[in-house]
Amino acid sequence: MSKRTQIRWINRDLVESPYYIGLCTNRKAFKSEMRRLKVDNPPEWIPSDKDGTVHLLERASGKFIAIACIRKHKNNLELVGLVIHEAVHIWQEIKGALNEPNPSPEFEAYAIQTIAQRLIQKCKRG
Repeated sequence: MSKRTQIRWINRDLVESPYYIGLCTNRKAFKSEMRRLKVDNPPEWIPSDKDGTVHLLERASGKFIAIACIRKHKNNLELVGLVIHEAVHIWQEIKGALNEPNPSPEFEAYAIQTIAQRLIQKCKRG
């Protein structure tokens, strides 16, 4: 769609996630965000024996938050693989929140692809 148009195009997402999804690639930023969110007894950023994890939070307001915490790697292939791994965990939580235990394989694949792509974009920016 490179030509100018008067049509106002909408976002193509079909389902809005019940989770706010974030990416954190350093301990200091994670601690700061836990303070900002007023999380009592915040979890460890990433356990020492892992390269990534997902932290799930439920706010008193009823909002759900998933923060993918990932140690950056010099090897981009490892980083992408780790992001996809954590995206699957986020998807597993989302489908539970949507009360959709058995989505179609194609819907599931698109959902994981979308989550992973958006997290990878955030990795590239920071």
